[in-house]
Amino acid sequence: MNTILFVTGPVGVGKTTFIAKHFAKREGYFVLDLCRISQDLFGTMAAFGDDRLADIYNQATEEAMDALMEDKVLVVEYSLSGYDDEFVALVKAAKSNGFRVEIDQITADKDLASARLLDRRGAEDFLPFDRVKEDLLEILTGIIECMAYNHDWERVCHLSGPGVSVDFFKAEQGGRSTYFFVTEEKKYFVFDQRRDDAELDNVEIVHRYGSFREALAALQEKIPLVGLYPSHIKDGYLKAVKDAYQKYLSASPVIPAKDWEIFLN
Repeated sequence: MNTILFVTGPVGVGKTTFIAKHFAKREGYFVLDLCRISQDLFGTMAAFGDDRLADIYNQATEEAMDALMEDKVLVVEYSLSGYDDEFVALVKAAKSNGFRVEIDQITADKDLASARLLDRRGAEDFLPFDRVKEDLLEILTGIIECMAYNHDWERVCHLSGPGVSVDFFKAEQGGRSTYFFVTEEKKYFVFDQRRDDAELDNVEIVHRYGSFREALAALQEKIPLVGLYPSHIKDGYLKAVKDAYQKYLSASPVIPAKDWEIFLN
């Protein structure tokens, strides 16, 4: 089971220090730290204010997904000093999608916390939580959806050709079957568009469709079927694939049944 550990508490309470001491080098744990990623990539926090933010999104998503796929606990620092409806919604979404959620609440004397905050302000590696909160929430929401959706995927078709590989999947969403396809052009993908496509350099925007035929039709708008050959088709989907090819090659003779044996070899 995927696990997210939130280390929460008011600003200045010592969450960053606590995480560094207990989880930074602990086996089986991964700390998702957007500020650290910004420093690693650009040596500054200024990237949160310009178009370099997309690179932080990509890197954070990549690191977190890799950690979860390796069954590591994802550790996230989150400033919390009262009721936060966005945090509550995030926790509910994680739990409803099969994640285990743990929360460590850090406390400290109010005056001490205020003094720590004053000491940190102005430091090159310090950024107020409200500057990264929305980005953190968006990244975590996307990760939760992708990891949860992966649990019920069923591959129904694979098409390949020179330099191209396409997998079609069936998944259950809200009690109904949906279909989508992914290519190997990019390393990661997210469902539906959250940000400008151009900002997601290494992320493929994946859309859901109500039927396999709709997904096939959408593929044809992106990649010509000519040169793509089916190497795997699940029972019940062969006719849809044949129809798609015959429609695309409508100017050519219908593909003989014996030739499909070559395609499916």
